[in-house]
Amino acid sequence: MTSIVRRTTGAIIFALLLVFAATGALRAQEQYDEAKLESFVTAALTVNQLVEQWTPRIQGAASETEAAELRDQANGELVAAIEQTGGISVDEYREISQAAQADPQLMARISGIFDERQPE
Repeated sequence: MTSIVRRTTGAIIFALLLVFAATGALRAQEQYDEAKLESFVTAALTVNQLVEQWTPRIQGAASETEAAELRDQANGELVAAIEQTGGISVDEYREISQAAQADPQLMARISGIFDERQPE
């Protein structure tokens, strides 16, 4: 009888994990409204420009020490750029970025906003 109870309990726990996994992805996608994603895209566009500006400078550094100093300066500018974007914090930016990597539907929503902003 105990083995039947264990199997049943195991099956119930497994079923609950599947439900929570599915609702977790759904929650991640629905957690961010369009305004938050618009702010994320605005910040990401600025971040991308800064990364393009800083990457060659960091790669061309004469030493690892200089490269580390340049990375620190770049990171400071990236944080400032995100903070200056209305409607999103640095923590929210990181959170959305990580969530989008794990959630294809969220990534599709963000890509749609990027696409809308691209000139024709």
